[in-house]
Amino acid sequence: MAGKDLEVGPRPIGRPTIYTQELADRICELIANGETIRMIVAMHDMPVWSTIWRWQREHPEFSAQYTRAREASAEMLEAEIIDVARTSRPEYAQSTKVLVDTLKWVAARRNRKLLADKEPPAVEGAQTDQTGSVTVRFVKGKAPQTDDGDPAS
Repeated sequence: MAGKDLEVGPRPIGRPTIYTQELADRICELIANGETIRMIVAMHDMPVWSTIWRWQREHPEFSAQYTRAREASAEMLEAEIIDVARTSRPEYAQSTKVLVDTLKWVAARRNRKLLADKEPPAVEGAQTDQTGSVTVRFVKGKAPQTDDGDPAS
């Protein structure tokens, strides 16, 4: 090789990326099936947590795919909630309630549009009597209003 000029340029900083669409599809499939990121990164052939977060920033298509997978996983959790409720036994009622509440909370955060709790009803005409008790009338479908009748912001 004597006499040949080798071009030596700057070396890339950091580790080379292992991002492929195939790997992105696999990660998103696992998420859609209810796996958590923590479970996925523990698998021997998966990238670490920070790499997956970086890919979401650097690859808009992966970010959108990841969001859709999380939304789909909410439906998987919904089915699990129903299964837990149907197979619950009275002697395990409290632990079943904790499990169902936790699954509902996770599902609501994964797909806010599908399973999130509804907005609280509007409050109209709160009044205090002589004992200090407050009477509140809830009105379905009405926006809260200020004392002067304008909609509350």
